[in-house]
Amino acid sequence: MLLSKGTKVRLIHSNDEGIVMKLLDNGMVRVLLKDGGMEIPVFPDALEAIYDSQKTKAKVVPGKQKKVPTSPAPAQINAQYTILKSKGIQLAFDPVFQGDDIPEKYQIYLINDTNSDVIYQVSLKIAGEQALKETGKLNKVSMIQIGDIYYDELNDSPTFDLDFRRITTDGTGAQHLKTLKIKAKQFFRNVETAPIINRKVHVYKVFENLKAQRKDQQGEDLKTYTQKNSQPLVKKKTSSGTKWVPDVKAKAEFKSELDLHIDALLDDHELLNKGEILQIQIKAFEKYIEEALKLGVDRVFIIHGVGAGKLKNIIATKLIQMRFINTFKNEYHPKYGYGATEVLFD
Repeated sequence: MLLSKGTKVRLIHSNDEGIVMKLLDNGMVRVLLKDGGMEIPVFPDALEAIYDSQKTKAKVVPGKQKKVPTSPAPAQINAQYTILKSKGIQLAFDPVFQGDDIPEKYQIYLINDTNSDVIYQVSLKIAGEQALKETGKLNKVSMIQIGDIYYDELNDSPTFDLDFRRITTDGTGAQHLKTLKIKAKQFFRNVETAPIINRKVHVYKVFENLKAQRKDQQGEDLKTYTQKNSQPLVKKKTSSGTKWVPDVKAKAEFKSELDLHIDALLDDHELLNKGEILQIQIKAFEKYIEEALKLGVDRVFIIHGVGAGKLKNIIATKLIQMRFINTFKNEYHPKYGYGATEVLFD
């Protein structure tokens, strides 16, 4: 945990409690003891920070930050903004102050100052525990707030796993992955005026662009490997003898659509709860995609309906994570309306 002015602390060796009053130039801190009202200088290694009834070894970080004006932002902003030189996809931390010079927390923003809409998945772990997971669409030249991180959590090894894909006229582009580990000392130095937000915040550049790699620069992908090694085979007599060849008949008979409505998957489903139904639907989807991959199918349709969109969003999340999926899209179709996602393997 971080140690700053106003932090409640406990002396390790005596169990006396107090409050940090000042950060001294010699690396020590001045602590006002709870019992007796005496102020004493103490090395940080001899202190434990008291935070939400938990103790942790204290560490000194800059206790003051220059205030910058903040204002609440809507969920997503499309700015009247001209891109002179795009900085790409960025992760920004906007401080929220609690009345003094110490931020209470930081609002986390994703910034996209490119000319392309993107699909994103962001996961945050703090002290090894999952603290945030968000998936969605970020429009071109816009920003979106995805969560908060508290000031005291900056020293708990916050780690972001980021997954971005550009949305093109053909669907989704190549997958771009990055792991970003936040270090407290570096964090306080990464201050600049962020595009679209237009004020000084803590900024990390994630991806300068989301251009796809050339295919000849990539190794054999999972799809190619799976098709080469897992395609159903049948015996066929040839002039040189009997050989195993790909089962063309199985591919020809494979249905290019999967209906995930529970009454299309099971006859007897009245006693199932929503959670059980969802698990059956997800397993059916995963098995279907695996079979399509083995057969070398070009494209399929996953029928999930419209409803509240929960099943559609889960499917989109899983498709983003499947590296052998080229593109997928959920747009109006004459046959399915908006109730199906088209998946393209090539």
